[in-house]
Amino acid sequence: MIRELEHTADVAYELTFKDLKELFCDIISILKSHASFVLSGEEMEEEYPLGGNVEDDIFDLTNEMIFNIDSGWIPEKVEVENGKVKILYKAASVLSFPIKALTYHMLRVEDAENSMKRVKVVFDI
Repeated sequence: MIRELEHTADVAYELTFKDLKELFCDIISILKSHASFVLSGEEMEEEYPLGGNVEDDIFDLTNEMIFNIDSGWIPEKVEVENGKVKILYKAASVLSFPIKALTYHMLRVEDAENSMKRVKVVFDI
């Protein structure tokens, strides 16, 4: 579940998720909602090892996705297994993408109800 938060200078969201796959799917949805692009047919898959600190993993992988969007690759699908995250990207002409980076501001995973987790993400625009 994604909920946009009021923030003075940046874009902030609160995400509630059951596992890392759901979390990264939500992050992909947020990134794509801020991008204007036209997909082409080419695909690439990248694999990222999880480092053990979930906040660092969120920060690193999200900023890697932002870099790839800026380079013309839109994240489409994510899988999490065996301590790795696999992301399928599709080539695109990116017309606009105002997000510059995910910040560490308020980035802390907390327990929520019903075995769910919650995190706030703040993007520099």
